Amino acid sequence: MREAINDRKIQYVPLMVGNQYDYRVLQEYYPPGNEEKDVLTAEYDNIRKVFEETRVDGDKVISFYDGRCFKGLKNKSYLLEELIKYGGTYSTYSVQDNCNIMAKIITKDDNYYRNKLERKIRVMLSLKINYEVNGIPVLEWPLDILYQDGVLMGFIVPNVQRDTIALSDILRYTGLVHNDQSTEKVLKIYPQFTWKYSVQIAYNLASFVDYLHSLGIIVGTLEEYYLYVHIKTGRIIYTECERLGVKDHVSGEEFPCELSRLDLTAPEQFQLKGLKIASQSTDLFSLSIQIFRLLMKNIHPFTGKPKDDIDKYSYLGIEARNIVSSFCPYIKKCDISVPLWSPSFELLPDEVQSAFRKTFDYTEDTVLETIKHRTSTKQWMKILYHLAKVEPNENLRTCYKNKFHVYPAHNSECPWCKMELQIKNL
Repeated sequence: MREAINDRKIQYVPLMVGNQYDYRVLQEYYPPGNEEKDVLTAEYDNIRKVFEETRVDGDKVISFYDGRCFKGLKNKSYLLEELIKYGGTYSTYSVQDNCNIMAKIITKDDNYYRNKLERKIRVMLSLKINYEVNGIPVLEWPLDILYQDGVLMGFIVPNVQRDTIALSDILRYTGLVHNDQSTEKVLKIYPQFTWKYSVQIAYNLASFVDYLHSLGIIVGTLEEYYLYVHIKTGRIIYTECERLGVKDHVSGEEFPCELSRLDLTAPEQFQLKGLKIASQSTDLFSLSIQIFRLLMKNIHPFTGKPKDDIDKYSYLGIEARNIVSSFCPYIKKCDISVPLWSPSFELLPDEVQSAFRKTFDYTEDTVLETIKHRTSTKQWMKILYHLAKVEPNENLRTCYKNKFHVYPAHNSECPWCKMELQIKNL
């Protein structure tokens, strides 16, 4: 471990890498002979047969483009090779003779979407964002636009997912109900994973959002499925950058980011039509939720089924409903209770608890008044650094019974042992 460094405006805490670190787990997502890989391969083959040639409004649409060549803005040729990922909006391909980039081909048949996306990608290219830090790409930022006969087909992005692990895997691993695949991935890379790693990732996530805000970029969608952790440095990496909110400083046209998942959405976005568009303040709300999940065993701060299950927000999911209703049982007494399997909120230092209160302590009537009090990215960085810094760290203790139980030093006993005993007695 080294001290946190400031590198091109992104300050981060490098993660320790265990002795059992193995690049092969990243290069080969599924081991040879894995049944799931065989099923997915067969599924792709079936998709290819069904969609190989489709006609939409009389125009021929080819759903698979491996082996095809497209031209960039400056007439540069890109020959697509293997299909990496198939999706309803984009399909991702490798590019011949360049493992550092990928091609994202539009599969969504919507001319309005395609035209607006083309304008947005052109704006993103004009911003000249530095997507790399010391040669490591941290943003899947558009590098070129792909055309065929003058029609936008997709765009080129850096290959950002090499040597990374998905934040979704880390959250699932830290959760009380382990996911076997996620557990295997995490432990192959970080065999000594403890709560301190979660703190470091939380710090790096706050730093990353701070960096994007400094560039005038709104994240909007802070979902764990778009966020990755670089396994050597601990840097946060963001995919799907075309979802981010940007502005054309020449024409003034704004391209709002796509709304976040409902359980990561700020309360004012539900209540007021004029505030549905994401902003830096809504990013801070989503960030605080993801930091809470990292520090509290993947438990959502607004989880819990209300006693009165029939209300005006019953069409929303449980967490989203509680966000709108301002039901956060860790912060105040409300219509829901803290889950019995949850770690104690008091295991966190007072300043961390206070940071969550600043963001989650509101009512339906005071939402707009409390927005300005939300914990900022820089405040999160300052608070978390005391716990994330390198050894020796006087702010942390290690349980004498279990070396993987690392916790804040103010606790008189191991909160993880206490939690495990509590779950055992349920």
